[in-house]
Amino acid sequence: QCQMSKGTIWWSGVACFLSSIVFVIPMSNNAVFDAILFISRVIQGAALGLAEPMVVAVMGSLYEDSLGMVTAVYELAFSASLALGPLMGGFLYNVGGFYLPFTVTGSLQLLISVIAILTTPMREKEDEENSDESPLQDE
Repeated sequence: QCQMSKGTIWWSGVACFLSSIVFVIPMSNNAVFDAILFISRVIQGAALGLAEPMVVAVMGSLYEDSLGMVTAVYELAFSASLALGPLMGGFLYNVGGFYLPFTVTGSLQLLISVIAILTTPMREKEDEENSDESPLQDE
């Protein structure tokens, strides 16, 4: 079973925030900056590939009765972000330059992590009695 806590959600958000904010660090050497960009994108892509199955598992555990609707909303939001992300990034770049898209997305990722901590339901004690390990544990 999937093990997750509010601490896991928080540190995931901090990691996303830091991986976006790293782009606002001024670099004098373009080759070093390009290497950091490339490595960061590879890490972000791998993290998304690893996080996707975990998200689906947690949704299945939390929302057994309405899994179809929850999955549809999740996939809609994910697809919309892929479609609207470049548009919004281009807009933010035109408004505030190179650093604004990274600052905005990093800050949004941190804010979304806080919202997820406050709104994600954790398993109740009676559910824990029915199984040895709870999929979500509160720290």
